[in-house]
Amino acid sequence: MRKLAIFTGGFAAAVFAAILLFPNMGRLAVGAVCGGFAVLLALLRRLLPDRVRRRAMLYCAGVALGMLWTSGYDRLFVEPVRTLDDTTLVLSGAVTDWPEDTDYGIKVRVRTQLPAGNSTDALIYMDAQYADLQPGDTVTTVAHCSFSNVNGLGQQVSYNTAKGVFLVATAYGEAGVSRPERMPLSAIPALAMRGLQQGIAAACSGRTQSLVWAVVTGNRAGLEPLLTAGLRRVGMSHMVVVSGMHLAFLAGLLNLLLGRNRRLTALVSIPIIVFFVLMIGCTPSAVRAAVMLILLELAPLLGREGDTPTSLMLALFLLLAHNPYACADIGLQLSFGAVAGIALFARKLQDRMTAGLKPGKGIMRLCHKVVRSVAAVISVTLGVQVFTIPLSAYYFDTISLISPVANVLCAWAISALFVFGAVGGIAGLLLPGAAPLIGMAAAPFGDYIYRVVTTLAQIPFAAIPAGPELYRLWLVFVYLLLGLAFVLPGKKRVLLPCAMSVLTLVTAISCTVSAMKIPPLQVDVLDVGQGQSVLLRSGEDFVLVDCGGDSYHEAGDAAADRLMSFGQSQLDLLVLTHYHDDHANGVPELLSRVRVKRIALPDIEPKSDLFREILLKAGQEKTEVIFIREDTVLQAGKTVINLYPPLGDDDANELGLTVLCSAQEQDILITGDMDGEIEQELLQYADLPDVEMMLAGHHGSKYSNSMQLLEAVRPDIAVFSVGAYNTYGHPTPEAMERFRAVGAELYRTDTMGTVSLTVDP
Repeated sequence: MRKLAIFTGGFAAAVFAAILLFPNMGRLAVGAVCGGFAVLLALLRRLLPDRVRRRAMLYCAGVALGMLWTSGYDRLFVEPVRTLDDTTLVLSGAVTDWPEDTDYGIKVRVRTQLPAGNSTDALIYMDAQYADLQPGDTVTTVAHCSFSNVNGLGQQVSYNTAKGVFLVATAYGEAGVSRPERMPLSAIPALAMRGLQQGIAAACSGRTQSLVWAVVTGNRAGLEPLLTAGLRRVGMSHMVVVSGMHLAFLAGLLNLLLGRNRRLTALVSIPIIVFFVLMIGCTPSAVRAAVMLILLELAPLLGREGDTPTSLMLALFLLLAHNPYACADIGLQLSFGAVAGIALFARKLQDRMTAGLKPGKGIMRLCHKVVRSVAAVISVTLGVQVFTIPLSAYYFDTISLISPVANVLCAWAISALFVFGAVGGIAGLLLPGAAPLIGMAAAPFGDYIYRVVTTLAQIPFAAIPAGPELYRLWLVFVYLLLGLAFVLPGKKRVLLPCAMSVLTLVTAISCTVSAMKIPPLQVDVLDVGQGQSVLLRSGEDFVLVDCGGDSYHEAGDAAADRLMSFGQSQLDLLVLTHYHDDHANGVPELLSRVRVKRIALPDIEPKSDLFREILLKAGQEKTEVIFIREDTVLQAGKTVINLYPPLGDDDANELGLTVLCSAQEQDILITGDMDGEIEQELLQYADLPDVEMMLAGHHGSKYSNSMQLLEAVRPDIAVFSVGAYNTYGHPTPEAMERFRAVGAELYRTDTMGTVSLTVDP
């Protein structure tokens, strides 16, 4: 079976290289060369030892097939969609999944026929009146189409293409909808999933219901933001994504019910596992787990031994053969990296942790089992993190330090919640009267998980950012120690690397935090997507200006995580320039996670719903609210915060505060979203100095950042807080050119991530 692993491994390596590393390389040429090497190795049998030659031949053949298949996939399935970019046409297709709500209506996935004759998956944005669409319906509409082909790196891959969706369309006018008389077979899994969710809703309520939905079905839409942020911070987000762990729970439950008859177990459990994966939408982690479980069930029946590398590579082969662009899916990378780490390290770690332990009798036997169980969870968690920590650091700028503790405390409760949730969901459909009793049994486990996760997440340094240089160096050092563990003899293999890892981590945290407090002022323009959030640090004092955006992680979570990475759980001052979502929608979550002493707000009319929510939350958290009606000066350590009241009288963008931060003659100007006309009033109203840094007004809009303002303040540095490929075209070329004209050095969060600057004379 290892031969299959070598061949499929070569195929996967070629696809990853072709899509992620060298998207514009000559795939056909590389495939032909590798195919030639494979043929050459097959013919020249005396060139190498037979075992080495066969493995090299299989790997080259896999690489050749991967390159050729990726090239063929592009021509067969991608190019016909690319020709429809920026066109308007009539689209007709079958709905394949339930609609999802958006800010302006719904989006629904359909399988549509293209003018060229082939079909593709498309994501259609429609009005909210079509929210009652269901799988199996046929939709016909006039739509403007675009090819979903860019990500933050500008490569020909995106979140949608990684999911197999290459066409994104916006519907215009009325759409025709027809519902078939007979439900198509392809729609049955999606309908079954909706039924399971309704059964869970009948069995469970409140917080337990949303958590069971996430654990059993992978639907995280109902999770409280505080819990979502906590799961990510403590390294347990995988617990609410249907993956190998959840399918293992399902397989274990089936094995328990079906007994020891392996043939019967395989015949019953394999179809159930396949159907369950279809129900949750064939996510990469679920498909990977299903393939590995099916091979595990079939191996003894076929007289073969189970082989983890083979089953892992076969699952990856099937996923990439179906859609080579799936290699860019973060979930796929994390899932396969986690299993690879478990396969390579978990068993060895567990054996070393429990070496010398003897079962004993009576209470000692029970203690032995508990110790082995804890050791198993810790070893699996550490094994998972070997390859997932670099991915998390790269994609999410986060390194969770408390993950082993959180997994030990919660793994057993998650398994119990899955069993109760699955049984309760089925009972909710078949036995509605008994379902609430099962839900009551699940509630304590849900409450326990919530309390443990949210409590651990509040601990300073539970997670650290990957940005600071010392943290990155520490991470590299830990992986060097991991290599050292294979060289050292005896107990030193474990004890010495662990001790050195902890010692260097404490040193890195201490030095990083101390260095950040030395200069008069540190500025972090946080990456919050299309929005704005600026953290100012002066000694022991922390000030946040705005807290809003549309990034994957909410702006409030981003600010709270950043604050806690410095060992702080308290914000001295929060300033909101105005009440638009891209500047303030993260405030309620921020107030839930950290203590905010004071909030400075513009006193304007009319008040928005978000304003009222912020005021209500501030009252609940006993946060002092300061309304700015005139020039106000606030102090934060050695930093002086000058707040200028709103100068406009119409749009909310014109009714915002202006913030001038000064530390030892070093100045930072933040103008919110005011346009050029209000900037002229600001120049007449306030005596603004030359500034060392300016946060580009209105995210770099061409209507803001007027030449008169820039010539008056002459910033040395300009930072654009913008989302990658935002629909507004920010930052605009006009705004950037004006900043360059006054000699400003430009930084932007869409390409650089969080921008950190030191203001030091």
